[in-house]
Amino acid sequence: MLKKHKKGIDVLGPAPSLVARVRGRHRFHMLVKGAEPGVLHNFISGVIKAFDDRAASGVTLTVDIDPLTVV
Repeated sequence: MLKKHKKGIDVLGPAPSLVARVRGRHRFHMLVKGAEPGVLHNFISGVIKAFDDRAASGVTLTVDIDPLTVV
């Protein structure tokens, strides 16, 4: 699923990871694309803040800038 956001940001996902479950924990990934690094940084910072404000116990968020693979 591709969602277009303001300021030229595209979000693909969330979708189950290629390895969807590790040690009983479900894994999902999202890909965020955009042309302007500053705009992407602000967008991701907002996502992290929103996640921290609402995170349930046992849920973790990992951000990988410029990943070599998406697994």
